[in-house]
Amino acid sequence: MKGRGTTELREEQLLFWPEEVTQSAKREKRPQKLRRKSRIAEIRYENLCYLINSEYGGSASLLASQIGATEERIDEVLGPETARSSMSAKLARVVEKGCGLDIYWLDQQRADPSTLASKMSLLDVSSRLAVESVVNALIGKKPG
Repeated sequence: MKGRGTTELREEQLLFWPEEVTQSAKREKRPQKLRRKSRIAEIRYENLCYLINSEYGGSASLLASQIGATEERIDEVLGPETARSSMSAKLARVVEKGCGLDIYWLDQQRADPSTLASKMSLLDVSSRLAVESVVNALIGKKPG
């Protein structure tokens, strides 16, 4: 009889308090939100690995000392997939600022790391402008 009373109570709640239904709809949306966060976590992880390999010779400790973070914190983010913690937005902004990268650089999907565009995105603003001016001069140069 105990289960029967619970069912009757739930039916009564649905009849008199329909807002409960909207709360269950909100619960259904939650996994979709988590997937988006996990995709950002994947992108940050890939970009951090690329940054460490291309700028710090594969050394996470060099990156950690550059940005003023502990090596353990960087290792947590770079650990095996099952034990890896996702990189927080706060840490991502610290890495970007410490490395002289544009804000949200770690959050953006990158092209193949071997392309010139990906390498250019690692440059600071003044270096990027210098390279662009050289490329523009080469394009504007008439074959002779």
